[in-house]
Amino acid sequence: MAYRSTFGSLALSCALLGGSLYGPSGCDDTIDCQDQGCSPSYQLHLEAMDTTLEEGLWRVALEVDGFAIEADCMASGVLSGPENTICTVGPWAEEPDRPLEVSVSIGQRIGPGSGEPTDTGDPPELSNQGIFVTITSNDEMPPVAVLDVTAQYEGSTVLESQQTPTHEINNAFNGPGCGSCPRPVSETLELP
Repeated sequence: MAYRSTFGSLALSCALLGGSLYGPSGCDDTIDCQDQGCSPSYQLHLEAMDTTLEEGLWRVALEVDGFAIEADCMASGVLSGPENTICTVGPWAEEPDRPLEVSVSIGQRIGPGSGEPTDTGDPPELSNQGIFVTITSNDEMPPVAVLDVTAQYEGSTVLESQQTPTHEINNAFNGPGCGSCPRPVSETLELP
């Protein structure tokens, strides 16, 4: 019976030090974990074939794993840079079981690089204008298994698509041995 009380005392000591018997603990000072929250995201860029979106009302209808939400976007022509125009989103037709945030905006992606000038000294190229749909999960699970998207311009449907994104798992999230988190996923579709 003595071995049980010794194990119990060790477990209680680890728990009091902020650790866990099932993962990185306060009893193991060799693990140096960061404290970054896991909020996996999925971004879909609906990119115009021409440089800018047609001026007027764009509506994006989304069905995220069976839960519907819509966004209205007013395209006003050429943007002066990589700024975004925020669209009006929601509410959900029926609230999903999971905490998901949806944002939609009109903007342009910056080309290869991090926004720094290229080797020639020129700024990186911007993509064609488009509508950005971003879905973020607040429960550390991939935010989308199946996404049905319908884009309308001035009331006419111009795009219908179903996306089934695949999330890779970062197994060294917050440092080696410190947990895992699905990596963000980004996809692009062309608007006709």
